[in-house]
Amino acid sequence: MDWLTALFLIAFGVFTSTLGTLIGVGGGFIVVPVFLFLFPHLTPTDVTSISLAAIFLGSISGLVAYARLRRIDYRTGVAFAVGTIPGAVVGANLVKLVPREPFQVLFGSVLALVGIYLVFRPTFRPRPSPLGPNRTLTDRTGQTFAYRVTVWKGTLLSLGVGVLSSLLGVGGGVFQVPAMVAWLGVPALIAAPTSLFILVFTSASATLTHAVAGDLNAIWPYALLLALGMIGGAQVAGRLARRIASQALVRLLGLVLGGAGIYLLLVGLGVLGGGRGR
Repeated sequence: MDWLTALFLIAFGVFTSTLGTLIGVGGGFIVVPVFLFLFPHLTPTDVTSISLAAIFLGSISGLVAYARLRRIDYRTGVAFAVGTIPGAVVGANLVKLVPREPFQVLFGSVLALVGIYLVFRPTFRPRPSPLGPNRTLTDRTGQTFAYRVTVWKGTLLSLGVGVLSSLLGVGGGVFQVPAMVAWLGVPALIAAPTSLFILVFTSASATLTHAVAGDLNAIWPYALLLALGMIGGAQVAGRLARRIASQALVRLLGLVLGGAGIYLLLVGLGVLGGGRGR
């Protein structure tokens, strides 16, 4: 690897982590399509392995900031991790069965949907429960959150999110956070930090699966340099979060990701030309 590529990976890691943390979708949705564009010699297994390993290391940095705010529901997070760990292992093995073109179709379809979600981005509100709260959490500012979580529903949800996140090499926040808020009744300010906590288990399980299989042996420098940038980017996002009104930024990113998703979909279907992986 030349020094220019190394610098690009670090800078790209800072960019993706900063933007992903600010808008709460995770950097993997930016990493994977860009790697598919720029490194056509890499297989889907290579790309998802790099993305997940970098996300694992970078998410720990973001988790520290949320832990200081005391907005992580550890009890719920651990329960949901029970579902996400086996799901992540399954997804990490499934991606090896998918050739590059079908992977581009799958990822392009999901990316287009994510783009639409970010452009319109509905405001999810916790669904009221006739039963009383079974979770109470007070953050660093003194704000108290009382809500009710149905653990078995969340564990089942996390199983599916784990499979999809590991298969696509992305963070599960864009799937998990809206579902936790709209379906499980978790307040949004608690759902995003708790989802990041769960993501640590998801990405760690998938990364370990890839490492044991030897998938990272030849490409670990990519993951390490990308992670180095992501660690810094998470801290940058923490400083910018209070200063930036990100709604316009979210919609712009949604348009870009939606366009990239459609392009990947068309390339995978053979409608447009594109580089083929090995």
